[in-house]
Formats: sequence, structure tokens, C-alpha cells
Amino acid sequence: DLVHLSKNNINKSRGNIDTKTCIELDSNNDITLQWDDLYVFTWLRIALNQEISELITYLQILFRRDINKTVSYVPCQNKLFYVIKPQTIDVRCDFNGTFKELVLKGRTIQWICTLNINGGRNVALKQSTTQSGAYTDRSHTEEYSNSSNAVDGKALYSFKEKSCAHPYSGNRKEFWSVKFPPRVVTGYVLYDRQECPPGTWGLNCSQCTAQCPHNCQVDDGSCEILCPGFSNPPFCNQTCDSGWFGDGCKYKCHCKEKCDTSGFCTNNICSDGWFGYKCQYRDLMYLVNLDLKRVIFDNNDDTCITSKPDSIILRWNEAYVFTWLRIVVRNETFITDLKIQFQKNEKQSTQFLACQNQRLYLVDSKTMDIWCDLNDTFHQLTITGKAILSLCTLNVNG
Repeated sequence: DLVHLSKNNINKSRGNIDTKTCIELDSNNDITLQWDDLYVFTWLRIALNQEISELITYLQILFRRDINKTVSYVPCQNKLFYVIKPQTIDVRCDFNGTFKELVLKGRTIQWICTLNINGGRNVALKQSTTQSGAYTDRSHTEEYSNSSNAVDGKALYSFKEKSCAHPYSGNRKEFWSVKFPPRVVTGYVLYDRQECPPGTWGLNCSQCTAQCPHNCQVDDGSCEILCPGFSNPPFCNQTCDSGWFGDGCKYKCHCKEKCDTSGFCTNNICSDGWFGYKCQYRDLMYLVNLDLKRVIFDNNDDTCITSKPDSIILRWNEAYVFTWLRIVVRNETFITDLKIQFQKNEKQSTQFLACQNQRLYLVDSKTMDIWCDLNDTFHQLTITGKAILSLCTLNVNG
């Protein structure tokens, strides 16, 4: 827990996990933590003296590599919220650098009772590695590209420092692997070598060929180039046919009207049976036998359930594999008050299968994704809890 290593007295009491001894700050204050050494951020945990709902969306996290006031803060991008308990949540985000200062801002901090910051450790350090051969040339022997170089603990960017691995077998099916004792992995950070200028490739930054002088593959100089929104690499000047998008036009558009070359819907509405990012997730709701009105899968987050059901029971004629589901509610107060259960075959069994290791991800204050472990197929899904009283949209991905 990096909180106990910080130089700030205000944070020392935040290490004991409870929701009763809480910090005394108002929404205009910040929590600032500083360290003498640089650390890598993995995730943090906070416990509030109120239940998680829209409160968490007000939280801002800022990092700074140097305590010097002339150095700018870097925001915590693409925050992911995992609800552990009604008053406890884990926060992860995209931050690939190191930091000496971390700042928490926003209305959320006035309800904080516990703060833990995981600095993690490198479980791959000095462990056993293998790879598909090692790159060599007249100037570089195998020691320059050995697989063990990647776990030597040195974040050096130059190949000449003998601190980088470079698998090479000549068949373009390269791999690199590391083996270590059983550990819980919370994330990984990759340090690549410094890039060559555009139009060059390889360790020595050789010039690309005339066929693709500006955009050849950086590893072998070939012209096998991906063309997002185009169908003819390496030239990339023929746009995808209508209804297709992505690298080499290999993704099908599932928008209600049409999508642009990057795959986003022009009217922001998916076709029936699809949902999520660029409408690429299959929605089992359109295959369900449901007694309720279609209001919860009408592609409209503003139309919501008006009755007060005790539960929502979804039944399918065929067995499906569950991956995750998404809910959108009108009242965010009870968004985390949700329980889901499965049944393999409603006609042959009355035994429900629990949603094991349930994980909640708050997309925003009124949208939440639910993941859990289910190692069997199911015919029936039952949802209970206060969250369904204001349910507007339900998507089930199979």
C-alpha cells in the first residue's frame, strides 16, 4: 500500500479499511500524496461512508512525475470502476508512466473513509523466459536480443544496451513468454525500443522499399500494411464497401442506419440484436421470451419500466453461454443493488446457478456492466434488486 509510504500525514490514517473513521474535507479540498521515489500505478481502492452511486463519477485522479511546480499533471484516463461492496470500489485507469505525486479531486473525497493505493511489484523480474529464436546480424550477437533481457528490470529503450528481447524465427509466427510462480496479475506494462523514423524499419532503421516507401512493416520492411477504412493495402486509397469498416474492411456494420469508415453509427443507434462499442456485441435480448414490454430493449435509454416488478425473468428456447450484461437505469441511487441467477433448463430443473465472482463496472452514473463466472450454458436468467425498478435498457451478451 503506497499510502503508508507517502510523505503526507493526512493520509496515514487512510490505510485501515473501514467506513466509519472518515476524512474531514469538503468538496473544495484535494487529497495530495507525495513520495520520494518513483512508482508505477496499478489501481487504488476507496471506501466511502455512503453507498456507491453517482458519487464515484465526481472523482478525479491526477499524476505528476516530479513534485516541481513547473511539471504538469497527467490525468487518469479511461477510468474503470469495480464495485467490491456497496461502499467500496476499486479504480483502475490508463497511466503508463511513473509518478511521485498523486492528487484526488472532486466531490467524492468528502466521503472517503479509506484509501489504499497499490504500487504492485514486477512478478516477472528475473523469471524464466523463452522466445522463438533470437535476432542476430553482423553487428549484434544473440546476447543483444536474448529473451531474458525483457525481464532484467531495466527500462532502457536502446537495443545497443542489451536490455531488449527480439524474437526471430523467420516465419512471422514469433512469440515471447515468461513463466513465474502462481500470482494474481493486476496489469502489465510493456517498454518498447525507441522507434525509427517513418519510412524505415529494423534495428538499423533501414529504408523502406519503393513499393511502400513511407509505411512498411517496422520489423521486416514488408508491405503488408493495414488500412483502417480502406481495402487495398499498402496504397490505402479504396474505401470500404458500404456496410463494412476497419482494418482491411473486415468488420461488418450493425448500425440502425449506417456507420462511418471508423465504425461509429451516424445516428448513434444499433440495429436490433446488437449493442455496445461500434455495435459489435450480439444482444440475446432479441431472442428472449419476455413478458414485459419491449421498453428495456427498444434502443432507447429514455424509455424505462414504469411498473414495480419483484424480478425480471428471461427465458430462451436454446442454451447460451453468458459473457456479460449491461443495464441503464433512470435512478442511479440503487444501480449497484442487483443480483442475477441462471438456470440451465427451466423444464428439467429448479436449481439456480449463482453468478460467481460478480464484477460491476460503472460506465457512467446510470450505466453499469456486470461480469461473472458461469462455466455452463443457461436457458433462464433471473434479475432481482432495486436497480430493476427504474430499468431503462438491458443488454445480454452471449
